[in-house]
Amino acid sequence: MFDEWHFSHNNAITQVRIRGRFRINNGLAMAAACAGAGITGLDKLLVMKELATGELVEVMPDHKPRAGPPIYAVYPARDWLALKTATFIEFLQGRLLK
Repeated sequence: MFDEWHFSHNNAITQVRIRGRFRINNGLAMAAACAGAGITGLDKLLVMKELATGELVEVMPDHKPRAGPPIYAVYPARDWLALKTATFIEFLQGRLLK
């Protein structure tokens, strides 16, 4: 699963098999990429600062990642929702539903 990346380019989906010395499927991927260990398929939302500072550079900007699984905001069921939770959910919807 983690050794295949899917891209959309000119309305076509391309599947690429990734090979390398190691694979990371957690938050250490950004640290490894920043250290020069390879490339990562992280969402731009997670690497905006590193892209802005030049620590990371975007490769293949005309190839977009294929849409992945949905993202859910999970919180306790209540009659009211804390303002910070509601604000964060609105932020995510604004950023992810573009």
